[in-house]
Order: sequence, then C-alpha cells, then structure tokens
Amino acid sequence: MFSQAGLFAANRDALIQKLQAVLERYIPKTTLADFFRWACSERNPQREAWLGLSGIDQNVLLFVTLLNGMAEPEQVEQMMRRALPMAAYQVFEELSEKLCGAGSGSLSAASDRATVQCLAGAKLRAAELLKDVEPAAAGASLFGASRHPGRFRQIAELYVRDTGRGSVEEIDGSLWWLLVVKAESCREAAVSVRPTWLGPMVVQGLMDRFRRGGSPLADGSVPVSRRATAGADSSRALPAIAFYAALLEPVLRFETLRALPSDAAFAEALHVASMLVRLLKDAGTPLLTNDWVRLQLSLLLDQKTVGREGDDLAAVLTEESGACGDWLARIGPDAARGETNICLSGLLHLPPSVAIPRLCDRIDYLAGIFSSGRKYLERLAQDITIQVWSDGPGKLILRYLEFHELMCAGTADTGTAGKPGKPRIHADG
Repeated sequence: MFSQAGLFAANRDALIQKLQAVLERYIPKTTLADFFRWACSERNPQREAWLGLSGIDQNVLLFVTLLNGMAEPEQVEQMMRRALPMAAYQVFEELSEKLCGAGSGSLSAASDRATVQCLAGAKLRAAELLKDVEPAAAGASLFGASRHPGRFRQIAELYVRDTGRGSVEEIDGSLWWLLVVKAESCREAAVSVRPTWLGPMVVQGLMDRFRRGGSPLADGSVPVSRRATAGADSSRALPAIAFYAALLEPVLRFETLRALPSDAAFAEALHVASMLVRLLKDAGTPLLTNDWVRLQLSLLLDQKTVGREGDDLAAVLTEESGACGDWLARIGPDAARGETNICLSGLLHLPPSVAIPRLCDRIDYLAGIFSSGRKYLERLAQDITIQVWSDGPGKLILRYLEFHELMCAGTADTGTAGKPGKPRIHADG
C-alpha cells in the first residue's frame, strides 16, 4: 500500500492539471479559467485555502482513500488516473452546489436539463444548450453559489490585485461559465467509464440525479421519512460510488463483473450508502452518532426558548452556531442561508418554543435511521462479497461512508478537514 500523503500530493497535482485541461477545452480565454489557473498556482498566497474551499483537496483524498490498497501498486496508480474525470466533475459541482437567490430555481433546472442532454449523447455543447439562460445567470453570484462565498471573494480580490486582470465583479458574474464546464465535465466522467460493466449504471445514476434535482428535498410538504430516502435518489453519492466501483474492473473476476450490475444487494447498498451520506451532510456526524451530543444540544437550545417569542428558529441557530462548535457545523450555515436541510424543513420560521422541540425530536429520529441504516449497510457489504465472489465492491462502499463520516465530523470548513495528517474527528464521535 502506498503512503497516503505521497499519493495525496501526486494526485492533487494531477487533478489540478485535469481541471485546467477541462477549462481550456470548454471555456478558454475566460476570466474564470484564468482565475482558476492562478488560484491553483504558487502565485496565490492563499493557495492552500483555495484548494480546500474549492473541493480539490477533499476529492483527491476521497479517491485516494477509496482505492489505495485495492490492488497492486501499479494497478492502483492506473485506477487513480482513471478517477480524475469524476473528481474534476465533483469539484465543479461543489462550487455551484449552493445556487440560490432570485431565479435560481429556473437556472438550476436549466443546468440539470442541459447536463441530462449531455449525458444522453447530445451532439450540442453545453454552451449551446444553456444559451437561453445566460442572461439570467449573469445576474446570479458565483461566490454565492459556493459554500464559502466570503473566502471565495477574498481570493478573487487577491487575483485582481496580483494580476491586474479582470475584476472581482467579473469573476462573481461567471456562474454561467461554471455551469457550462460542470455539464461538460459530467459528460466526460460518464464517457470515461461507459465501456465498463458498471458504465450504464453510472450514466443512469447521473441522469436520474439531474432529472430529479432537489425537488423532493426543497418541497417542505414532503414528509421527513420520505425526504430521507428521496435524498439518496437526488444525491451525487450513488453514481459516484458506482463510478469508483467501475474502476476496480481490471482486478475483478469475470464472474464478479457479470454478476455485479444485476446484484440486488449491490444496488441496495448504493442506495443505502447514498441516503446515509445525505444525512451526514445535513446533520453532521456528531448529531447522528452520539447520544450525549444530542442531549447536550437539546438542553442548550431549550434554554434559548425563554423570552425569544419574537425570534424564529433560524435566528436562534445562527446565533448559537459559534457556541455549539462542531455540533451545528452542518445545520448552522444552512439555517443562516435559508437552504434546504432535512433537519430544518418547515421549522425555520416557527417560534423557538415550537421549533426547538420539533428539531430535537427530528434529529433523534434521523439518528435512529442512520444507526439502523449503517448496520444494514455492513450486512449488505457481506452479502455482496458472497454473491459476487469479491470483497472489493463492498469494501469500497463502506470506505465511501466512513470517509464522509470523517469529513462531516467537525467543521464544514474544507480548508483543512481531512487532509493527511490533519484528520478532523469529533472527540466524542
């Protein structure tokens, strides 16, 4: 098995090169492409921060964690090179994952439709498919679409000062270009594994994810029990896991390859893992796995109901996010921005005396789903090993979940979370 730190450094450079190649292929000579190239270079004094907040570091660490030790060293190197298209797509996806504001619904829907067409083999480029929404995208914020808008803006300001090119406003107005390159990079990721046994499952998973979008999650009238499972259907996790499993093909027996695409336990495991990852991203590992943390948060928030009838839950959670540290690292930012989160659906604008007991009950309920789902996933992984004569696919699925348990265990700040040598694991998790 290779050194994790050595693999991380080598593949980080490889992913940066891949991202720059995609930008040059689809949006050359744009301010966004020039900014991205500068931000990833040594000229950027905040380079490490950028590689964290852009998702580059997290996606490199993900495929290194999943694939290291799965085969002989030379084969692992080849698998990691083949992982770059999916990692590149995930970076562009994450930079636009918080698309919000006026007109964001129609813009997001248009982006999803264009991506589905790209995946379906449309001959048109994404730029042509998205031409009609270019004016709407011009009024949206690229910084606001990311999880860390303030830090994104700061790095853009450094770029303008250092290079003298473009402007902060021009970079912030580049969301349309990001949507174009996101759709094209998604197509490249799907095409790269299309000839494999699991290729059709990856393509179908991506198409389903964009066809469904976030509608079940955004609809506050949908029951929480249904939203928990709907989160798996609209999650990036299912096609991503299938993609990385497809990379194992060179080291799997023919009987395994033939059985895996139609194996019911494998399909069920993909769905369950996707649901659990969705819960982790909304609630965070401490609240889902630690009874003591949930009790302490309940007691702390209960104290905030006194004399706060003029406020709502969003105000309380925003105010308490700093004091609660890692406990509200996932919920707090979503409450502040009014974004979709299964823990908060229908509760944000209720008075604290009503909303806080409901929130705590809901987190307890979701923690129960997570606990039983995790045990079920472990049994499914064992079943997969028996059914397809290989422990590789089941092991990879469990690694994917464990990686996200680590990444969601502490702060949502991706600048340092999870880097080799700096794991962020909650002390009581």
